[in-house]
Amino acid sequence: MSVVPNEVAGQRFLALGVFVALAWGAGAIGGQFTPDDWYARLHKPLITPPNEVFGMVWPLLYTLTGLSAWLAWDARRRLSAAHGLWLLHLGLTALWPYLFFGLHQI
Repeated sequence: MSVVPNEVAGQRFLALGVFVALAWGAGAIGGQFTPDDWYARLHKPLITPPNEVFGMVWPLLYTLTGLSAWLAWDARRRLSAAHGLWLLHLGLTALWPYLFFGLHQI
């Protein structure tokens, strides 16, 4: 009986944790900037969801973002150009709330 499959499974699980943690880290940085009175006064479309929905949806989106990067890694067990774009996406994900909610830049 070989220990290699368990070792590989451990590496895969660790990689999944790293990708999800990176995605949640971007969310935590962006989460420092939340809607305030300025946002409440904005004229928004009727289809804008209530603020409570965002608190439920964003954690799921960050988890799925990390999972998608892991799936791309797991297919070949190496990082690719897609992961560079993924990291750029995470950076923009962290920056956007600062620009929008922090600096009020529409």
